[in-house]
Amino acid sequence: MSNAQNALVQRSMLKQHRAWAAKYDINPADIRPQTLLLFARLAADKETYYFDVDDKSTSICPVENRLKDSSLFFANLFALGLLKAPVASSVEYPAGAPIVHYPDKTIFATAAGTAVLSEAQALEMVFHSTLTLKTDQTVRLDEMACEIFRFAPDTQSGAAAHPSQSLALLDISTSFFIWGDRKNQFTLQLPQGGDRTHVKGGAAAQNFLVIGIGGFEVVNAGNNARTKDFSRFVEENMGR
Repeated sequence: MSNAQNALVQRSMLKQHRAWAAKYDINPADIRPQTLLLFARLAADKETYYFDVDDKSTSICPVENRLKDSSLFFANLFALGLLKAPVASSVEYPAGAPIVHYPDKTIFATAAGTAVLSEAQALEMVFHSTLTLKTDQTVRLDEMACEIFRFAPDTQSGAAAHPSQSLALLDISTSFFIWGDRKNQFTLQLPQGGDRTHVKGGAAAQNFLVIGIGGFEVVNAGNNARTKDFSRFVEENMGR
């Protein structure tokens, strides 16, 4: 589904959610479009990466956008991407780089050298990984194959310029609520083995994994009976 199609679907869903919320004495204006962004630093010695959804956990980088403790989030769109942050004097600058959804060889340009794989080749492992989401001890996504999240634009990058590419949020045929005051954690598992020598990005850069989650935030929700009834009603009517 294209971003334009997603926008039409999301607009219709927002209108429906606000109408349902009014029946539970929730202010419709407190239901707002939102996109969460979760980051993890890539490293050559790691195969497993963890992403906390809540904003109580230690921030990984300043461009993250996590879920507030007092909020409820209806998640129905998902993305997996890469970001190559410039590094100068040991300071990372993630806001100076785009999120991309495939290992663009002009961005991830480190040659293999004495390693087996180049940087771009090694990063293809990200899109052969699996993704799991747990809320407390409840599994919401279970080792989902990440190949569906790889998206390369029709026009590939040239050496001098990169094509415009927005966050590629994908409808994966499921939706659910995420409570900000509960333990919500994504786990991304890279394939075992393989050559991860260049996944970090070199001395002048730091590569990040990025998970994007699109949907609606219910602000100041609180984990109370009213919002629990509302979330249960929505999940029953939207299909889990």
